[in-house]
Amino acid sequence: MKYAIIENNAVVNIAVADAALADNWIASEVAAIGDAYENNQFVKPTPVIDPLEYQALRAAEYPSMADYLDGIVKGDMAQVQAYIDACLAVKAKYPKPE
Repeated sequence: MKYAIIENNAVVNIAVADAALADNWIASEVAAIGDAYENNQFVKPTPVIDPLEYQALRAAEYPSMADYLDGIVKGDMAQVQAYIDACLAVKAKYPKPE
């Protein structure tokens, strides 16, 4: 059985034991370090999302700008459109948070 110790309404340690631990340990198979303990229940914390993470993800997947410029120089509008479509697909895959 897993046991959790709570300090300031948060799980700070987990232990596995065959028998009950001291009174300040609470039996729980679902508790994890960092969970909140509210109303005799373990609550998973709300994940913190980096509002700028989408920028790095997009940058890693955007096609090379050289493809766009090559299409412009050659007057190949199909190549230019393919570049634009690829960029829009990346933007759709990693939308800007609201």
